[in-house]
Amino acid sequence: MGQYQLRDTSDAVVAEESFGDFEEANTWALEQDAAAGWTLFQQIGGDWVPARHDPTPAG
Repeated sequence: MGQYQLRDTSDAVVAEESFGDFEEANTWALEQDAAAGWTLFQQIGGDWVPARHDPTPAG
C-alpha cells in the first residue's frame, strides 16, 4: 500500500489516499476535481516525492 497526495500549485494538499499501486493512484488523480497544475506526490521512506504532474496543457 502506498500513500499519495494530490497538491495544487501552491503546494496545498487537495486530497490524500492510499492505493495498492501507482496505476490506481494515477487513475484516482486524473478523476479528481483539481485545478490545472496539480502534482501527485507519493510517500517514499517518510518523504513526499513528486510522482506525476498534471498532463493538462498549459493555458
